[in-house]
Formats: sequence, structure tokens, C-alpha cells
Amino acid sequence: MTKSSPYLIANRTQDVIAAISAMATDYYYIAQISHWEKFIGKRPSDTKLKWEVIFQEHPEFFRIGTKADGSVGWGLVMRMASKPNQQTGHIERLNEAQISTLINAALALHTNAITLKRDSKWWITPLVSFFGAIAGVVLSAYLSPPK
Repeated sequence: MTKSSPYLIANRTQDVIAAISAMATDYYYIAQISHWEKFIGKRPSDTKLKWEVIFQEHPEFFRIGTKADGSVGWGLVMRMASKPNQQTGHIERLNEAQISTLINAALALHTNAITLKRDSKWWITPLVSFFGAIAGVVLSAYLSPPK
């Protein structure tokens, strides 16, 4: 059995977009969860979850990384893949086009998950119709008076 897409969880896409926006524009490209909680907000839309769960369930955008100083934290994959600035050694913030690309990718993944879920149920209507027809034949044979 295949695992259901995390994009089908209520409000998940808006949480992913919020995290993308925050991580793309923050000074730090890798930070501890406590930093992201302060920057993005204490909890995602689903208040039972923590940001770390969102990050873990969406490795297409978020990964654990190690900064030059050896500290470990969560970061946005696109920023972690960027080369540091020659003079400062800092990883630059993403520009509007890059952020837009990531947000559009999240929206496309969400749309794709909904489409796949809908398309995976194509067989229900023919199956119910088939069993309805069988039930109709059996009931008509059972309920019809003997000849």
C-alpha cells in the first residue's frame, strides 16, 4: 500500500509555503527548529504538529544541513545548494523568481496529489454499478412469483 501524500493533509500546502518564504528570506540559511519557530511562528496550521514534522515530510524543500561552523539545523534545499558569497562567505537570500519557483512547485505538488487521489478511485462507480446489477438480478429472481 502506498503512503498518502502529505499535501493531502489540511492546510499543509500553506504551511510549506510559509516555511519556504521564511527560509528563503531569512539571514540564516540553516538554523535550529527554535529559530524557525520564532521566525515562522510557534506552530504550523495544524497545531498538533511541529515545524520539524513539516520539514521531515517535505524533503523536496527542506533538509538537515551543517553550516561551516559545524552547527546542524534545518534549511531550504535551494539555499543550501547555493555557493557562498566570495567576500562574506554568507549564503545569499533567494530572489523573488527563485521563491516563486519554489512556491509554484509546492502548489503543483499539491494539485498533483489531489488529482492522483481522485483518479485512484475511478473503479468505484463501475464496481458499485456491477454489484447493483447483480443484486437486482438476484432480488428479481427471488421476489418474482414461481411459474
